[in-house]
Amino acid sequence: MVHSASQKRSIRFRDEELCEYHTGAVMDLIECRKEIWYQQSDMSTIKRKALMVSKEAQRYGVGSLLSNTYGSNSNETQDALNTWCRNANSRRGLERWINDEYSAKRSDIRRRTIQSVLRAQQKMREESINDVGYGMKVISRLSEAFSQDSRNFARAMGAADELAANAEPDVSTSKDVALGLPPQRTSSPRSVIVARRPRSNLGLRSGVAGATDFRNFV
Repeated sequence: MVHSASQKRSIRFRDEELCEYHTGAVMDLIECRKEIWYQQSDMSTIKRKALMVSKEAQRYGVGSLLSNTYGSNSNETQDALNTWCRNANSRRGLERWINDEYSAKRSDIRRRTIQSVLRAQQKMREESINDVGYGMKVISRLSEAFSQDSRNFARAMGAADELAANAEPDVSTSKDVALGLPPQRTSSPRSVIVARRPRSNLGLRSGVAGATDFRNFV
């Protein structure tokens, strides 16, 4: 209601509710979860397709690009990873199932990193080292030192992924995609771009004489 011009203008809404609420259909929570979350059958299908792609890649030898790359930090490794990511298609992320040597080196570094931490913990218990700050420093530095090769590789693979993401679209057939074969590519000036190598010195291997190497702790 609007009052006359001689009075101060104001607006007053009706007392009754302006909003109406309607009860919707009763939701079946179990069915909703099935629509939103991956089910066991979905995961089985994903794993089956991943295995099929991995075996096809092994059959055609495309996984040979990954040989002698894990744990290596060189221009040759970066070039191989650049080529792999540019042509990986649906195989990206399946490297450890495609190349046995790659998988073995990855597992070995992981195993040695875990064992180094466990040995350090056992040694500190045997020597009754109760300094929490010192223990945390030793364990963190050990983990960093033993996993350095894996971190360098992850940075190199990330640089290769970046290069592939900025590349021109693939020109491939549906058969190529189904078999996981390298696609044909159009000529592009971006193909000559070389990704930067990751830094090899993360502060764990100092060039200063007498610097502590925590890997000697165990």
